[in-house]
Amino acid sequence: ILEVAKKMAGFENVSYVACGIGESDVSIQVVAKDTAEIYQFITDVVRKVPGVRKTTTSIVPLIIKDVYQWRVPEKVVTEISAKEETPTD
Repeated sequence: ILEVAKKMAGFENVSYVACGIGESDVSIQVVAKDTAEIYQFITDVVRKVPGVRKTTTSIVPLIIKDVYQWRVPEKVVTEISAKEETPTD
C-alpha cells in the first residue's frame, strides 16, 4: 500500500495522497482540466501501477469548504491546555 501511495505522490497532477483504514487503502486527489483528462489518467496511469487492484472515482463539482492544512480546532487545543494546567492529586 505504501509503495502505491509513494508512486501516486510522484505524479505532478496528484495534489493529495493519503493511506487510510476502511474502504480505501489509498486516496488521491487529481487536478485535471476536464473529465476526459481524469478518465485518461485513471485508466492509462493509475490502473497500471503495480498493486492497484481497484479504483473508485468521484468528481467534485462544488466545494463548500476546503482547508489546505488539517488542524486541531482551537476549542480542543484550549481544553487540552486547561487539563494540562490543572494539578491532579
